Amino acid sequence: MADIDLDIPDLRTLKQILKKYKVNTKGWGKHKHTKSVEYLFGEIEHHDCVLVDRKGKLLRKACRAQAYIFHTNKKQKLHLIERQVFENGYKTRRNRDVSVSEKYRCSQGETALEGMLRGIREELGIDVAEPLQLKRIRSKFTYSKSSRSYPTLRSESDITYYLWKMPRRYWKEEYVEKSDHKTTIFSWVPLKTSIRKILVK
Repeated sequence: MADIDLDIPDLRTLKQILKKYKVNTKGWGKHKHTKSVEYLFGEIEHHDCVLVDRKGKLLRKACRAQAYIFHTNKKQKLHLIERQVFENGYKTRRNRDVSVSEKYRCSQGETALEGMLRGIREELGIDVAEPLQLKRIRSKFTYSKSSRSYPTLRSESDITYYLWKMPRRYWKEEYVEKSDHKTTIFSWVPLKTSIRKILVK
C-alpha cells in the first residue's frame, strides 16, 4: 500500500493529526535535542519534510544533503566542524564529522546537489561557483521508530553525502550563522585519521 500524503495547512491541523495518531508531544521542545510542534509545522510549511500515513501509522519523511568540507592550509589538512551555542548557554555539536547538513525539498523537485549548495550558501555565506567540485560519495536510507528531534514520531530520511575540498578563495578562519535562539559556529580542526579515509575515497 502506497503512502498517503497528509494535507497540513496550519498548526491546528498538525496538532489534530498528532493527536489522532497518538503521538505524545508532551516533552517536545523542552528536553535536550528535541524540537517543538511549532518547529515541526515550520518544517512542513517550508517543504523540509512531509507527514504521511503508512499502513495506519504516522511517518515523517525528509531528504537531507550532507557535506564533509576540507581545506589544505600551509601543508596541513583541515576539516570544517560545526558547533551551536544557544541563548541559554547550552553548547552542542549538531553533527560529529559532517561539516554542513541541509534538508532539501525533494517533494518540490529540489535535487540533493541543489539543496547542498543552498545549505552552504545559507550557513557559510558561500556561493559555490563550481558546483561540480562537490563530489557525491554515497547515499544512505535511515528509518527510526522514534525521531531524536520528535520522540515517538516515526521518521524516515534519504541522505546524500558530498565531499568538498574548499578552494583558498573561500577560506576563512571561522564562519558564523546567527538565527533565532542560537549561534552556529563553523571552525577548522586538524583532519582526524577516521576522516582521512573519506578524503582518499
